[in-house]
Amino acid sequence: HISSKPAEYYKQFISVKGVTIKADETVDPAAIEAGAEIVDVMLSGRADIALCMARRRGDLAIVPRNQTLTSLPEYKHLEGTTDFTGRRRDSFDIRGVGGVPGLPVSSAAEEQLLGNLEPHHPYYPFRGLVAVHEFAHGIQNLCFTEADHEQWNKFYEEAVQAELYPGSHLMADVNEYFAVMTTWYFEVTGELGEISDRDELEERFPMVFRALDEIYAGATVPEKYRTWMDRPH
Repeated sequence: HISSKPAEYYKQFISVKGVTIKADETVDPAAIEAGAEIVDVMLSGRADIALCMARRRGDLAIVPRNQTLTSLPEYKHLEGTTDFTGRRRDSFDIRGVGGVPGLPVSSAAEEQLLGNLEPHHPYYPFRGLVAVHEFAHGIQNLCFTEADHEQWNKFYEEAVQAELYPGSHLMADVNEYFAVMTTWYFEVTGELGEISDRDELEERFPMVFRALDEIYAGATVPEKYRTWMDRPH
């Protein structure tokens, strides 16, 4: 159920487990519902994480399909800046970011959630990829325990030592390692060059799989979010 309440920028809202999925009036309600479905799945595991994300306002904002990330009020101050890959935050190259302390709102773009990309949108092969990846950043940045951080730092260090996927987004740092492994767990990763499913993750990286399974409790995103989409022409 999408409610509307007065706000300066955001006009559409869905609340899931105390977390708000929100957008301006131009966004297709189906995109907000998609974001809510994905957030609901990702918070259906560990209760401490769900409670923490609600308490810390780890919300999900939808970037309108014809706007850039910095059109959202939370990110306006990032106009003219670039991320660690050199992509400008006020361009169409970035279609979402993860929440961090001090800026806890994660974001994902409308067209990605709906799967109707245009040539000026970056191509990701799964509707769920951006939302799952960015909301995973929010979970790690806002609600990991010390034990969680220690465990994932260890996984990442082991992957560095093993020279796993050199040059990949996965290996950029421990944050990308967790976010990309989360997209693999939910079968929406486009970052490793192959279609990877959960069984393959469990077989190849059993410790990482078990750690993710402990966080997400075996939850799965609906099939429409993990169905391969061809590049738009």
